[in-house]
Amino acid sequence: MSNERRYGIGYALAPKKKNSFIQRSLIELARERGIDLICIDSDKPLVDQGPFDCILHKLSGEEWKNQLKEFTLRYPNVFIIDRPEAIERLHNRISMLQVVSELRVTEGDGVETFGIPKQIVVYKAEALNDFKTSVGLKFPVISKPLVADGSVKSHKMSLVFNSEGLLKLKPPLVLQQFVNHGGVIFKVYVVGDYVKCVKRKSLPDVQEDKLGSSQGSMPFCHVSNVTHGQQNEGYYEVMQLEDAELPPARFIAKIAEGLRKALGLHLFNFDVIRDTKKGNHYLVIDINYFPGYAKMPDYESVLTDFFYGIFHGKKRLEGCEDGDLDHSRSAFAEDCLVVEDGNLNCARSVAANDEDLVVEQTVDADISSAAIKEESYCDKVVDMGGGLKEIFGREEAVSMETLSNAENGLSEMLAKAEDNSRETLSKSEDNLRKTIPKAKDILRESFSKAEGTLNINGEEGVSHINANSNVSSQ
Repeated sequence: MSNERRYGIGYALAPKKKNSFIQRSLIELARERGIDLICIDSDKPLVDQGPFDCILHKLSGEEWKNQLKEFTLRYPNVFIIDRPEAIERLHNRISMLQVVSELRVTEGDGVETFGIPKQIVVYKAEALNDFKTSVGLKFPVISKPLVADGSVKSHKMSLVFNSEGLLKLKPPLVLQQFVNHGGVIFKVYVVGDYVKCVKRKSLPDVQEDKLGSSQGSMPFCHVSNVTHGQQNEGYYEVMQLEDAELPPARFIAKIAEGLRKALGLHLFNFDVIRDTKKGNHYLVIDINYFPGYAKMPDYESVLTDFFYGIFHGKKRLEGCEDGDLDHSRSAFAEDCLVVEDGNLNCARSVAANDEDLVVEQTVDADISSAAIKEESYCDKVVDMGGGLKEIFGREEAVSMETLSNAENGLSEMLAKAEDNSRETLSKSEDNLRKTIPKAKDILRESFSKAEGTLNINGEEGVSHINANSNVSSQ
């Protein structure tokens, strides 16, 4: 056993997360499977620590992102759970649910459907003064901070009953349609390809005839953690948790698989409610990265199996790493409006001037019925395709003719250039033939003159030397 390969997982977690997740039971079970959980020291550079085979983290901020980048460049084979870019999508309550709207899940002969609640984004307080239910929402609504980064502030929410309750809110925020769901929320935990659905108590149903006499709003932190003291029995009917039936396991598993691939994440959970009016219609209302797994039954075995699978090539996410989603024509745009300065702007701002794109203010995004009119788009694409073929056909003919003319012109130019070069070369050769003999004659004449001059000077020099010699001897 001692000779078997051991794997090291470095974990970087906030103190509170570390205390809840890294429990002795998890450490010991992982060690038995050949996996060592190693705490990363936040006061030291990440590249100076290790060695690690995998890094598990739930930290944010540019400094940590830069450390991960540097570490990955130096150690590209170390597996990161999960990529910061993928995690950040869940830090915004608009982009997180956009992924849900773009899923297409089929459940065979099942009658279950799913979607997201109608919601709007409010950036300025002035917009709340002019808020009207004509935007597609009606009271009660749930107010949620736009940023969902896991901080205490991001969990502060309110159930708003009327216009007076809106005035207490502080944008930027998301107003989400509250849907009666029998006081039960289903929390779906995802660990790689493992999916576990559990039920928890939630906000009780709200009777519409009681809205006017109710307080303006009711604050709470977690939908699944509403205390009995926060529940006004005069306006709620609390459903017993044991009476709630879990959604079909296969249906939930397909949604989880779709989200896992679209988000590019291994560790997350999502909250689902069942619309009591429709019965078989489910709404995804929230997605959280790296949730409190310690609350999940037998979490130690689930996580250890996941880690073991990572190192043995069985649990790593395949397919869409970056959540390659087509945002050009998203059904999500049908269900999210932006409210700023009292004006409504379609979330699909890119297509704001396209008269063919019509926003339908449905109560929720019923994925099975697809809010966007698919057939009309298909017809337009077919028409457009025919027109493009005709255009490209003409363009192709013109291009071929132009290319042919260009080739002929180029051949003609090359032929002329070749003839000119030959003529020039021939003239140069003739000139050289005429010039070389003349040059030889000139050189011979020059050498002859130089030789004669040298002989004369030589004789004079000798006479001069002899004369000087005679004088000195005397």
